[in-house]
Amino acid sequence: MSGRPFISGNPNHVMVDFDQQGELKVQPQGSPLWKTPPKVKQILWCEHYSDERWYLHLGKIISEVPPVPTLRVFLEEYRKMPPAEIGQLLHMKNLTLESLDEVIDDPLWHMTWEIRYSPMSLAYDFLYVLFSWVLFYL
Repeated sequence: MSGRPFISGNPNHVMVDFDQQGELKVQPQGSPLWKTPPKVKQILWCEHYSDERWYLHLGKIISEVPPVPTLRVFLEEYRKMPPAEIGQLLHMKNLTLESLDEVIDDPLWHMTWEIRYSPMSLAYDFLYVLFSWVLFYL
């Protein structure tokens, strides 16, 4: 287990939602319901582990490390870069368009994914920002 955040009890009592303007709404809820901004198009979900803790995940329900991505997939899916920024990056690094189809050079991809891009890591980052924002406005 990676030491990521956990909830000591069943997280059925909170609803996290965003309205059409992107404003955060946190309110009591009787059944589990987690939503994220429409632009993120991901879900925040819980999983009960064998250590009797509830772990949070953000995004697709996957449990295995995906294969090492190409540079294109890494920039688009993991770094969320729009095409214009990818073009600028290629120009700055003196890379060709063909280099986008090469696998990235990360011999420790499984660790990189677990720490920065796994659903559990994304949930930790999302909740850190979310609750920092909530505490700021309370």
